[in-house]
Amino acid sequence: MPVALLLCALAFPIVARVVVGPRGAAIHVRWAQPLDAPMRQQLEARFRLMDGQRMDSSTWRYDLADPSTENIRRIISDAAVEDTDGLDRARFSLGAAVRTGRRLRSGSGDAIVFAVDRVALVLAALAAIVGLPGASGGAFSWKRAGATVAVRVRSLTLGTPRAATTSASALDLGPVRPRLWTAVTLAAAAPFVITLCVTLWETPIPISEAVALFEDVLEQPLALFWSPNDTYYRPLFHVALAALWRIGDLDATLGSIKLLTIIPIVVLVSVFVWHLRPRTALDAAAALVAVTVLIGSAGFRDNLEVVLPYTIVGMCMAAIVWAILEREPRRWTCALVVVCALVAIGFKEQGLVILPVIVVAWWSRAPGATRGLAITAVFIGVAYVAFRLSGSAAWAPFEQDLGLGFSEIDRRDAAARFGAFPYWIYAYNSASTISGVLFSEPSRGVFQAVRAFLVERDPQPGLVVDVASSCVLTLLIAGWGLRGVAAARRGEWSPEGRLFLATVAALLASGALSFNYSRERLGGMAVVFYAMAAFHAVRAASSQLVQVARVRLGSVALVLILLSAGWSIRAIATLEWARGHSWSNQREWFVMLPEREISFARRPTYQRLLTSMTEQGRVPSAPRPTPYPDWFARLIGQLR
Repeated sequence: MPVALLLCALAFPIVARVVVGPRGAAIHVRWAQPLDAPMRQQLEARFRLMDGQRMDSSTWRYDLADPSTENIRRIISDAAVEDTDGLDRARFSLGAAVRTGRRLRSGSGDAIVFAVDRVALVLAALAAIVGLPGASGGAFSWKRAGATVAVRVRSLTLGTPRAATTSASALDLGPVRPRLWTAVTLAAAAPFVITLCVTLWETPIPISEAVALFEDVLEQPLALFWSPNDTYYRPLFHVALAALWRIGDLDATLGSIKLLTIIPIVVLVSVFVWHLRPRTALDAAAALVAVTVLIGSAGFRDNLEVVLPYTIVGMCMAAIVWAILEREPRRWTCALVVVCALVAIGFKEQGLVILPVIVVAWWSRAPGATRGLAITAVFIGVAYVAFRLSGSAAWAPFEQDLGLGFSEIDRRDAAARFGAFPYWIYAYNSASTISGVLFSEPSRGVFQAVRAFLVERDPQPGLVVDVASSCVLTLLIAGWGLRGVAAARRGEWSPEGRLFLATVAALLASGALSFNYSRERLGGMAVVFYAMAAFHAVRAASSQLVQVARVRLGSVALVLILLSAGWSIRAIATLEWARGHSWSNQREWFVMLPEREISFARRPTYQRLLTSMTEQGRVPSAPRPTPYPDWFARLIGQLR
């Protein structure tokens, strides 16, 4: 394990510099005349020219965030650029320009590199501590490792009975240190989580949905958002949004709105790892795989919109609730669980998934789940449904377009075709959401991977990675979970058996709540439990490596390595999705703004919001997708 920590300490700084991009450069650009301000701003965003300072009527000083040869060639070759200073116009490279900070993919690139460098130093120190002979708690023991290897070789070569081989814990080859390995896991996950959060922080607030949503909370009375007549019932979210808009300062308000997404992500990952509490090196490795499953799942990725933190808040609350239920109760346990459930439900109806999880925890004798808490959960669920049904509004049979087979159907066409008896299509939508969590197929109700393979004859690598990694992991979880349930029938429930039942309950509840249409984000609540189950399943499979026959040992190890690699690729795809979403939001401010100014000319609040938010929407430092090679871009789904 010290070697692994040392390798991470060496690799993290390199990876951080590759991810955030190279240092920029201070250059001058003389624009051709005439060039109006909107066109110049669009070119500045295209060429990644930041912090523009006007030197004279046509010359501007910029921080060039993207000093790549291709970008410099585009700048020099553009007809709107009359001349440049600081660039080698013959070689399309930097000349004598002064180098600046790393801002290509994140305005906080230097801060990210600084933080990752410090994390690398911590990992290097941990490697030294873990590797010290005779360290407290018992560090890595060459004597015990040699004995373990000797037993393993003897069992393979002399046919020692399986009962005489080493136990599953022998693979750990290290001490039981919950605090140390939890800290190591959090430190290893920190660079990625920090990069994701910084990307979301620097993502522009979009025009679509966001401006109209802000207009509603500024103009409508708060009591309106508590009415059961609204199809999209998210009262706590609207109340929180209205409270943030009363801060006064625009930058502070928009930053606080982004924190509604960022803070739950940090808390979710932290509580997730803290609850798993890896005790050994093997546990830490399995926990890291589980973190990549959490972040790489479509249900997590699809809930990263900076203005719509509905489900990501619920996912955070679900992790907190389960961590509490699995610990001995205290006087505040029931109250905190109920508050978390109400917050999740108040942000979006998907929070109702927590209620059957509480009931399952009580039924399977979780330490923190009492009979009174289970009754309260049932009461909250019944009261919520009765309250929503008490509204006088007539709900449409389908609120959004839905997928069916290999294509999507417009909601109006779906109502005409299935409105008389929509229940079978409701069942299809529910099953699609559940299957999407377990197998990454279908997506939005559409069998995209099957269509690409059978109809289009183009098996896209990104879809193959998604489906293959999900199928293998789901099979591992199923085998592990069924063994845990079978063991529970012979005695007391174990935490693993309870978690498997909670995962099943969360999946069924998520499916039931998505009856109207299927989307990846609607399975987000179940993803939390699926990722926790992945930790136990991967750990169990890894532990059994010492017990399998020699012929199967290499095959099982290869499957686990490929599984980990597949989910790591999907985690990278989540980060690139966030960057692509940022770039899409910025394009809206260049493309949609003129049309919106005309269409909403009679709505003064909307117009005022457009005017005040334009600058943040067109900021050149907004994150953009990483220009990976085509083969890797296809692997993470950038090119399809």
